[in-house]
Amino acid sequence: MVKQVMYADLSEVPLVVLTLLVTLLAYYTLCGCAGVAMLHSWPAGVKLTLAAQIPQILQVQTDTFVLAIISGLSAVVYAAGGEFGVAVGFGSKFSILFGDVAGSTGFAVNLVAAAIVLYMVRCGAAHSRWNGV
Repeated sequence: MVKQVMYADLSEVPLVVLTLLVTLLAYYTLCGCAGVAMLHSWPAGVKLTLAAQIPQILQVQTDTFVLAIISGLSAVVYAAGGEFGVAVGFGSKFSILFGDVAGSTGFAVNLVAAAIVLYMVRCGAAHSRWNGV
């Protein structure tokens, strides 16, 4: 069960919560910078996009830990609790949970993020505007 806690001011918030919030902010800032860099054909765009896409490929859930990051279009193949399926969507999700997590143990692979990374690694270096990366 997830417990909701309200804080009167920022000084009462635990350090781990602040660290996760800063990580979340930094990740979505990275995604935005990667998009701008790719639109402008800047060489750093490839590196930034890879850094933004790689954390989205694998999602994991156990009885004590959940890690799931999605930003943008996704096609996720999952296996959990004896079930196998595909979920397609567009949106944003950033979940890092520790403790007693309800649900079954499983994993998922984001095929869209995996395809982007594969394309950039295999074909991106040969593309003329990405030379020098």
